[in-house]
Amino acid sequence: MKIILTFILFCVPFFKVIAQDESQQKFVYEKVLTYENTSKEDLYKYSKRWVSSLFPNSNAALRTDDPASGEIIGMGLTEIIENPNALYGPRMSVEFTFMINVKDNKSRIRFYDLTQVTPMGLRQSVSSIDLEKQNAKERTKVKWKKFVSLIDAEFISLTDYFTSEIAKSIKDDF
Repeated sequence: MKIILTFILFCVPFFKVIAQDESQQKFVYEKVLTYENTSKEDLYKYSKRWVSSLFPNSNAALRTDDPASGEIIGMGLTEIIENPNALYGPRMSVEFTFMINVKDNKSRIRFYDLTQVTPMGLRQSVSSIDLEKQNAKERTKVKWKKFVSLIDAEFISLTDYFTSEIAKSIKDDF
């Protein structure tokens, strides 16, 4: 009984700190783009093309598809690979939510709610993983910092891909 009570007394303050900090530390990637003479309807259509090009089954990825408000919300999954040239090595599957808002001459894309998915299907918010790793051994911290930089690169790449596909669609539309 003493062991259980000691464990509870030790863990309660620890979990409270994680809960407080987790609400303040979120990974959000956002890009706002401005165009000349491009209607909301066209930007919406181009954004839907981007979703279709990124997700093989785009209808399954979409959660909200509202042309009137100019909002598209969906979910996706990407795999972060530490060394893409290696056959084996550390990998991290990351689920995310994306939101695209369009209006005349402007669009915004956001990636948020990043969640690590383990091979066994367990899910953990990337922000809470970050807090967990702050208290880890130095070797683990270095490895985690590398994954954070890979996560950054992946989502910056996705926002850049969105930017280039919209620009391509504006040029090629007929």
